[in-house]
Amino acid sequence: GEDDKIILSKILKMLSPKIKAALLKNILVIKPLSGASHLNYELSTLRSFMCKYFVFLDADEAGYEAAEKAITNGFIKDDSIKYTICNGQAKAELEDCLNPEIYAKRIKENFSVNIEVPAFRGNEKWSYRIREVFLSQGQRWNDTIEKKIKLLVAECVSESAENLLNEHKRSSIDALVVKLEEFLD
Repeated sequence: GEDDKIILSKILKMLSPKIKAALLKNILVIKPLSGASHLNYELSTLRSFMCKYFVFLDADEAGYEAAEKAITNGFIKDDSIKYTICNGQAKAELEDCLNPEIYAKRIKENFSVNIEVPAFRGNEKWSYRIREVFLSQGQRWNDTIEKKIKLLVAECVSESAENLLNEHKRSSIDALVVKLEEFLD
């Protein structure tokens, strides 16, 4: 979604001058899918515009399933896809790669929820862990709250200048940077 675009744009610009220049010149564009199920449609559209594309998906059922359909339908090959795979997690999403310190205070200020608890440090994907922490601290949870939290996290990333990535879970982002730099060459 848009929150992922904000996060990726900030991180990629920070990690690579080459990618930063390409983003600023619109040679490289980050296009949110608004859900992995839209991947085939988006790739079909990009192909009709004769665009080259590279895909970065969450490492969960929806991401893997969407990629498999796109590969089967001939829209993309395996070498043009990366996933948010994080060490020690079976499923992951972009927020799992981030350093929680950059947004913990704002979540506490805006929602009266402390994420600096053991339940948030588990191995489930980020959206599951944040939901469990909210519920365990007597705060409601629904799709609207999840969208608000993800946007708040994206805003915190865009305002931060350093320590954006979790050192132990950033390898998929680093691999994405390498691939995008190759892609731009």
